[in-house]
Amino acid sequence: MSPRAEFDLIARIRNRNLTAKASVRTGIGDDCAVLAPSGENEVTVTTDMLVEGVDFERTWMPAAFLGWKSLAVSVSDLAAMGAEPTGCLLALALPPELTDSYFDNFMEGFLQGCELWSVPLVGGDISSSPIVSVTVTAFGAVPPGQAIYRRGARPGTFITVIGDLGLSRRGLELLQKEQPLLSEQLSTRDDLERWSGTPGRARAFRAHLLPRPLLSAGIWIRKNGLAESMIDVSDGLLADLQHILQESGVAAEIDAESLEPLQTVVKPSLELEMLLNGGEDYALLLTSTREQLGIMNERHPEDFPRFFTIGRVIQGSPSISLLEGGSKRLLSCKGFEHFR
Repeated sequence: MSPRAEFDLIARIRNRNLTAKASVRTGIGDDCAVLAPSGENEVTVTTDMLVEGVDFERTWMPAAFLGWKSLAVSVSDLAAMGAEPTGCLLALALPPELTDSYFDNFMEGFLQGCELWSVPLVGGDISSSPIVSVTVTAFGAVPPGQAIYRRGARPGTFITVIGDLGLSRRGLELLQKEQPLLSEQLSTRDDLERWSGTPGRARAFRAHLLPRPLLSAGIWIRKNGLAESMIDVSDGLLADLQHILQESGVAAEIDAESLEPLQTVVKPSLELEMLLNGGEDYALLLTSTREQLGIMNERHPEDFPRFFTIGRVIQGSPSISLLEGGSKRLLSCKGFEHFR
């Protein structure tokens, strides 16, 4: 089948894009989208790229999964600020031979995420490219003064992780080792479950290929004022904790024992290195006072993700130490960083 033209692809997106929101005055069809957040809300904006050969391999990343994940990583940034989504832009570049079923499957995954997280697709761009490249810009809204920043950590507060760590790294390492041709075999979450073979493998593959940003948790934390600083774990626990410390001008200690429940969520257990430097976890990492932690423990919703207090903020220049077996050692960040 011959490649589809750009305007035909845009028309197909417009016809299938059913997620609507009052904050969208004008979406696809004009030179610009027009968004109108309610009241005096502040606007949050984030952009993420996924590039073939750098962030994923097309052979083991089905098109529908790539569509889902490309939106999920930006929604996770909104979650980290406590923001409620108002819309998104999609810039997609792909080879001409992928403008048929590959394009349709990509958009199916992307629009499923739009519907689940209430993120209307309001515009974007499509271009031809030798490789697949996806850029998503997501918009959110928060009441004035309520956005949660990285810079609020203070000595004496506690460090908490909401969600899982290390599973995505386990999934990536399995994919890199086995090099499966998943793009030709899988298109749904159920397909992935059946193909994986064991619950542990399925959980690791889901974490990497079909991550679920903790949007509801981030919004709940913000509405209840339970974080002094927060970030999503995309580059790795240590790398992202270091971002908080640098912005806040403080140091941190992590208790190795407190990480053990995160290591044993699957069999075989996750290595400590996977938890510390794995990346692409899309958990939430926050600092809170003892009082804030007490409220979180007592009042969190029934469907709230599991969470663990793993350390504390201390005075000092930005650095992270691990307390293990009565000793203390300085940790180095080895999370993902482009051009390194």
